[in-house]
Amino acid sequence: MRPLLPGDGRPRRVRAHGRGGRSHPPRRPQAGGNPGVSFPEGFPQTGRRVLAQAHDNHPVGQGPRDHLQGRPNRPIRPPGENILTFKILRFDAQTDEQPHFQAYRHEPKPYETVLEALKDIRDQQDPSLSFRYSCREAVCGSCSVVINGRIALACRTQVEDLGSDEVVIEPLPNLEIQKDLIVDLNPFWEAYRLVEPFLQAPGPVPEKGHRVAERDMEKVFQYVTCILCACCYSACPVATRDGRYVGPAALAKLTRFALDPRDDRPFSALERVDGPDGVWGCDTVFRCNDVCPKDVRPADGIAVLRRKIIAGKTKRLFRRKP
Repeated sequence: MRPLLPGDGRPRRVRAHGRGGRSHPPRRPQAGGNPGVSFPEGFPQTGRRVLAQAHDNHPVGQGPRDHLQGRPNRPIRPPGENILTFKILRFDAQTDEQPHFQAYRHEPKPYETVLEALKDIRDQQDPSLSFRYSCREAVCGSCSVVINGRIALACRTQVEDLGSDEVVIEPLPNLEIQKDLIVDLNPFWEAYRLVEPFLQAPGPVPEKGHRVAERDMEKVFQYVTCILCACCYSACPVATRDGRYVGPAALAKLTRFALDPRDDRPFSALERVDGPDGVWGCDTVFRCNDVCPKDVRPADGIAVLRRKIIAGKTKRLFRRKP
């Protein structure tokens, strides 16, 4: 046995600098490979074997494990062999009479998003290019545009997933262009304010807050995840032909509060959207559901509001005295 040494009975302390008195944090394990150089085929072979063994020994589920597999390996092309053409709709109200497309040649990096490509083009080729973005994580909804004919978030769309040598980027439809890919969102926000998108609970807030059953919140959660990106509004054919239409996003937000058991707004709040510019104007073609990046499914909310309006009118009819 090792003889007892002085200090063995006391707790060990981390040494600190004499000047600042701040202790060193434990060193983190370093990644393998060379700094700044990615593995050409993703995981190294050792990492692949360990990952595969972890999947094979996973106890959950008896069916196929396709959902556990990562994305297929994509070979990294040598520099200069992956140059794409980006055709971007340009318009400046001060200098242009009509919108026009401008082409840029850009070589995207592996796994680069369309938003990152736009930023590279702006920083390296044309500083006058204008577009909106903020969080870059599909949370704020600022970067919604039309990419190769489909409305999507630029920060969520990877260039290589498009599978095309030409990327066409346009601003959102149904809204006036302010500059390049930036549109005027005032009609969208005006419709949003119309439905009073805030909780209207009766009386003062309880000391411990409003308690809501989990099963009730499950009905609401679908509509809570809306990030107000205006993708559904831009894809809606009713908003295209009728500027008075409230739009899918505002109606989905109204559904979020109409289903909330804490909300006590009067029936007149639903009557505001009881017309051809509200719930009855919807064509039910589900384009809003198709383009929603958060799977809110606004058309489902519109159907809920229709049922609530019919139920409210029916109750009012039977309450009338003959």
